[in-house]
Amino acid sequence: MIGVSHFFIYDNGSNDGTSDLLSPYVNEGLITLVNWADFLKGWEGVAGTSGRSQKLAMLHCLANFGHLAEWMAFIDADEFLFPTATDSLIEVLHQYEDLDSLSVYWHMFGTSGHTRKPPGLVTENFTRRLRQPTASSKHLSRVKTIVRPSAVRGVHNSHVFMLRHGYPESWNEHRQKIGHADHRLATRSTDVLRINHYYSKSLAEYRERKAIPLLGQRSDFRGDDQLLRLIESDTVEDISIQRFVPVLQNRLNSRSEDGNVVQMMGPRITGRGD
Repeated sequence: MIGVSHFFIYDNGSNDGTSDLLSPYVNEGLITLVNWADFLKGWEGVAGTSGRSQKLAMLHCLANFGHLAEWMAFIDADEFLFPTATDSLIEVLHQYEDLDSLSVYWHMFGTSGHTRKPPGLVTENFTRRLRQPTASSKHLSRVKTIVRPSAVRGVHNSHVFMLRHGYPESWNEHRQKIGHADHRLATRSTDVLRINHYYSKSLAEYRERKAIPLLGQRSDFRGDDQLLRLIESDTVEDISIQRFVPVLQNRLNSRSEDGNVVQMMGPRITGRGD
């Protein structure tokens, strides 16, 4: 809907029917699905329990598919990337043709008062977010990055890449350099692009996810709930993403009626001057 031309999805051992759900999109050529848990077998000592498996997945994606794309955005399934001032991500990226990396800040959403999973879209149900991160909650002010694969020399962490000069660096939407200190409040801005990070969804979903031992991830996923308490401590209503809901609903309804894949594919970026 916003111009993404292809998705590379890394499935880390799910058993909830994800592959069946995505199969029609894979067949249509819209998605490349990588069964990442299979790649990690025998590599537990390398992947470890500190999130390194995610960095390995990012490196795998860059090494195998980076040559196919002008830009790649590296985000999680609970992070919804969208432009705030236009309907087109491509239109936004054209404004940053001189950059190798563009980082997008989170807005953190909690339970919005839901104890159980409600029916309907995530973007309709979860509308309360942390008003603004503070110095005491700076880890809630993180970025995810849209990067030119040709410029990447390494993965610093899941937020920022090492570029041509060999050290972690990126820029925010106002062209301020953020380096590896992506949580600084002084450079935080969501005027052009943003990510809605649906950190918990409902309380029941949060607890269920927290109890699952994820392959290659921290065993104490989401810790002692400190981050969720911080998110819920000062919330504000935010429905800005809902301007995309009518078009999305039409596409979903169209698919349910005819059984066909919903083609949301926009024009592919083929060059810096296109």
